[in-house]
Amino acid sequence: MLALDHLFKARRYDNVLDLGTGTGLLAIASAKISRRLVLATDIDPISVKIANENAVLNQIGPRLKVIEADGLSHQVLQTKAPYDLLIANILAAPLLQMAPVIKTAMARRGHLILSGLLRTQSRAIEARYRGQGYSLVKRLPLDEWMTLILQKR
Repeated sequence: MLALDHLFKARRYDNVLDLGTGTGLLAIASAKISRRLVLATDIDPISVKIANENAVLNQIGPRLKVIEADGLSHQVLQTKAPYDLLIANILAAPLLQMAPVIKTAMARRGHLILSGLLRTQSRAIEARYRGQGYSLVKRLPLDEWMTLILQKR
């Protein structure tokens, strides 16, 4: 949420994707702030159902489209790319593996929020994404956790 606050204060985002949305919290916040349609995905069908229910409860149902998908391979996700903001609050191992695919889905100068990382994992993630053409915008540490805000060069 801190990363979203930081980014939305400085810029407007028209094409947002929340990859691995879980309950939909970050996607819902993005839709409320941007007042635009936000796409969200999760590999778990129960998470997709819950995220959709939470969107209705938060009165943004029409501005959130939640799709069951593994990564970025779903046709809707590919059609809507490139994204000017991509949020991924998922484990470090999948983030490392998906770096090249995420790169192709991002708009030039688009922002990427990577969260759900342990501080001990953040340097490896940062290095992997730097190698994919991203520069670090900001690190947001919180206890043993780290959120990275990156920008595609």
